[in-house]
Amino acid sequence: MYIFALRVSTCVLFVAINALGQSGIGQTVRSNGGANCEKVTAIVDSFIQGTPTAKNIIVIVYKGGSEKRKDLVSQRIKSLRSYFTLALRGSDYARPSGSVIFGVSDETSPEGRVDFYVDGVVGLRILFENNSRLALSPCYGHG
Repeated sequence: MYIFALRVSTCVLFVAINALGQSGIGQTVRSNGGANCEKVTAIVDSFIQGTPTAKNIIVIVYKGGSEKRKDLVSQRIKSLRSYFTLALRGSDYARPSGSVIFGVSDETSPEGRVDFYVDGVVGLRILFENNSRLALSPCYGHG
């Protein structure tokens, strides 16, 4: 088991997460900055719909080792927060307040990624092409 220190606003959140290999990841999708926005959105929707609202989702954003743009991590978190709070509002899949926790890893990964954890297990991983933004529905204007 690893302990990751996550920056969340001005607080530091310590979350225990089981160290899992590739076989422990539920689903992986590659985002290429807007060209496959509909596919990425559909997979995120499927993950959200399959996660009981009584369970928390922990979303951890990692910067890729070769990514140079400083705004990538904040843009990716902003897109995810907007999607969870605005796009899902009023739907059957809206999450209760406080049930989605966003964090930024101080570690880098070989490529940028976002991991979605439920019960300490990675249920969804989004991988990014180098320096690409995260585009989620509505998909227009992201290409």
